[in-house]
Amino acid sequence: MPYQLQQEEVLAAGLKRIAGEQLDAAIRQLQSPADLNAGIYKARKCLKKARSVLRLLAPQLGAVYVEENRRLRDVARRFGPLRDTQVSLELLDKFAVHYKRKSVLNGPRQTLVERQPETDCEAALADSVASLLATRKRMEDWPLLHVTPESLHAAIEKTHKQTRIAFERAKKTRTAEDFHELRKSVKRELNQRRLVEPAGLEEWKQLASLLGDHHNLAVLLDSVEHASARFKMMIRRQMKKLETSVLTRFDTVWQK
Repeated sequence: MPYQLQQEEVLAAGLKRIAGEQLDAAIRQLQSPADLNAGIYKARKCLKKARSVLRLLAPQLGAVYVEENRRLRDVARRFGPLRDTQVSLELLDKFAVHYKRKSVLNGPRQTLVERQPETDCEAALADSVASLLATRKRMEDWPLLHVTPESLHAAIEKTHKQTRIAFERAKKTRTAEDFHELRKSVKRELNQRRLVEPAGLEEWKQLASLLGDHHNLAVLLDSVEHASARFKMMIRRQMKKLETSVLTRFDTVWQK
């Protein structure tokens, strides 16, 4: 079924269904993936959606939310360095079009290759699948007795306020860290909004995409500190353009 509450569903059952479907999808992606990078990317997206649903249920779940959210976060983080390296290498290929002498990027590329984390992927995949299966089983006993339309919308409104706070902080500091926090909040809010109002979210999706591009550039910049000044300046210039687009677009989105 779609990542959306159905009109005939009881809220608690619908939210549990959606979270379960996202966990099932993540498990499938991590079980012997034909393409490791693609499987990790898709699994992490599913876990973000599951955690967005879980956040809505925090008032009902209490300590259960804290523990299960930590477990899902830890699975996603386990593959973060692998994903970051892959994205950075892909970005280098895109930047190559700006250079007549492609060899100038050999240094940054070699740095990234050498920094690839030494991970026993087979063991990491197996451990992660086992952890997600355990969460999936425990989900059947989640104490969801008081999910109402009012509590659901109150939880989404709380995320909305958190997004606004993150925006104001990023606007003031202009640091990569605060733009990353804004990105996480925007993604969470987008995922939550999709549950109840899937139409009319295109601008939110574009905002999330811009913030994702900014984060990827920040990760690349941190990974190639010994690259040429020209190369690092080009990355920073692209980041500044994205920051301007984000701040401008956010004011538009916020009015809707």
